[in-house]
Amino acid sequence: MAIITASMVKELRERTGLGMMDCKKALGEADGDMEKAIEDLRKASGLKAAKKASRVAAEGVVKTKIAEDGNFGVVIEVNSETDFVARDDSFLAFAQQALESAFSDSDADVTSLLDAGLEDPRQALVQKIGENINLRRVARLRFDDANQGIVESYVHSNNKIAVLISLQGGDEALARDIAMHIAAVNPMVVRPEDVPEDVLTKESEIYSAQARDSGKPEEIVEKMISGRLRKYVAEVSLLEQPFVKRAHMPKIERKYNRILLKLSGEALTGEADYGIDPKVLDRMAVEVGQLVGLGVQVGLVIGGGNLFRGALLHAAGMERVTGDHMGMLATVMNALAMRDALERANIPTRVMSAIQMSGVVEHYDRRTAIRHLNAGDVVIFSAGTGNPFFTTDSAACLRGIEIDADLILKATKVDGVYSADPETDADAEKFDRLTYDEVLDKKLEVMDLTAICLSRDHQIPIKVFNMTRPGALLDNIMGKPDGTLIE
Repeated sequence: MAIITASMVKELRERTGLGMMDCKKALGEADGDMEKAIEDLRKASGLKAAKKASRVAAEGVVKTKIAEDGNFGVVIEVNSETDFVARDDSFLAFAQQALESAFSDSDADVTSLLDAGLEDPRQALVQKIGENINLRRVARLRFDDANQGIVESYVHSNNKIAVLISLQGGDEALARDIAMHIAAVNPMVVRPEDVPEDVLTKESEIYSAQARDSGKPEEIVEKMISGRLRKYVAEVSLLEQPFVKRAHMPKIERKYNRILLKLSGEALTGEADYGIDPKVLDRMAVEVGQLVGLGVQVGLVIGGGNLFRGALLHAAGMERVTGDHMGMLATVMNALAMRDALERANIPTRVMSAIQMSGVVEHYDRRTAIRHLNAGDVVIFSAGTGNPFFTTDSAACLRGIEIDADLILKATKVDGVYSADPETDADAEKFDRLTYDEVLDKKLEVMDLTAICLSRDHQIPIKVFNMTRPGALLDNIMGKPDGTLIE
């Protein structure tokens, strides 16, 4: 039996990049033979990679590379199981290696790239990190001649959204701006005539059903259908969309200077039933960033229902105060997640908590919050009011009043306030404007009673709108007709 020294373990670690215990075990089983230990570890890596392959790798990064003459570009996606690994130096090094391989071998698909030399380092990385790692997609654009046009790319700051475009006419700056616009707005097609016929048919059926339920005359119904269809086509067509980058456009006059945006915790779940969807955070960061770019001061209150609901556990027997305190902690978790998304988009952000959490977030102080807002920082108010029995709707109205906001924006999944649930009642009537007293008299479930009364007593307007529609937040700041205004 060979004696395994610390220097042998160190050398094997340096040559394989694996952990100390794995290296020590491999040397022992190889009776001190360094090369056999390396061979055994490589075999184990393959087994481990095969074992991990069945696990979903949904996180990761995207990378792009453009040729010096601008006539060729490549974009790749490399996946890991967790966002933490996606920021690991070893993972990023493998992603860069994959990018260089895809760039140099300009016709190879994913399988060919792996077979040509990426599979061994991929398996070694799986062995080292312990997660499933995949080269998922490779795409390329090229012109045969650099004079035919240019290829350019844009990668969002979170390294999860990338656009590769080819452009005939214009320069690199214009191509990059268009790529950035596509990343932010995600158009379906370039031109209106490119919208697939089956999509138009489906949308037409939906608008037809909605219009005929209105009870209006047939000739009016037909005009409503065609008008809504034209609007839809414009919204999903690149050449019909308003440009998101407005630096070179005439100065835009915004209607509001300081707003308080209230998001429900459920809005962060995306298509899941609970938790936080990073894609939703990234999309919201883009939309909030548009407001910050216009000079709007933004305060945020986020609910915690995607992580915890104290009222439900109270109904099951938990003490209400305990449940509410746990719910407050859920809002802090959501606030931290949103801050991370905003700061990755280079938007300075502060999180303030109504409960002291030294070392995690700032304790809420009205004057400090206003100083942060005046400095251009987004301020996220968490932990509700700091007291049980009050909802985050009440907290949003309270914070909006305290920071002297011009408007409270209540983000929902519907386009305003209805007389009944529009998803279950076809006769539900949408209100464009309401008074606070009408909301109370009609018992409309906009916000809780305390929130509405606070807003009424301090004369701060509330706008209810559909946050899932791209550009809706900006439209409301510009004063465009959208949603329901309560004042």
